[in-house]
Amino acid sequence: MRTIHLLIPIFLSTLTSCATTKSLEYFNALSKVEQSYLVCDNANFQKVMTRELRDKERYIDDYRRLLANEQQILQQGYRLVQSCETQFREITTCTERSNGRVQCITQRDPEDWYGTKVCKDVPVAIESNYVEKKISEYEGELAIAEIDIQGDMQRYEQARRNCIKRVHQNMSVLEAYEAYIQGTGPFE
Repeated sequence: MRTIHLLIPIFLSTLTSCATTKSLEYFNALSKVEQSYLVCDNANFQKVMTRELRDKERYIDDYRRLLANEQQILQQGYRLVQSCETQFREITTCTERSNGRVQCITQRDPEDWYGTKVCKDVPVAIESNYVEKKISEYEGELAIAEIDIQGDMQRYEQARRNCIKRVHQNMSVLEAYEAYIQGTGPFE
């Protein structure tokens, strides 16, 4: 959950930078600090990094779901497995025999070529040692991924701060506008 809060500033800056391309007149009217943020938030590097961070967050969310699912299975003591079979329509034909009795025959409908797939959940006992091992693996993967994304966030934030500083201190308005239009903010 902590990583979601870390991604909010990136997401908001991406939304504001991707909304529309600003004109030179608009860009000129901004303060040097605002121009710096606009250049760096519109940089291709920033967009790629934001996408990578979102992908890693999805990866972490997937592992959280897997972990929660395995913990629930361990607590229940069983896993649900789908058992499916194809059922075909049947036709029942009844005839009266010579002795007065009625005889009925049920057979598969020759017009039903595909049938209907019918599935039901069947509980299957688990081996708790195996599930506990999976939980331990998922916890390890999750811990590594969370540390990894936090490191990436710190590196990205530092690179963004450096970009903003470089634009602010080293670029003219025209150079900054050109970098903004081309998406080439001075990230290292």
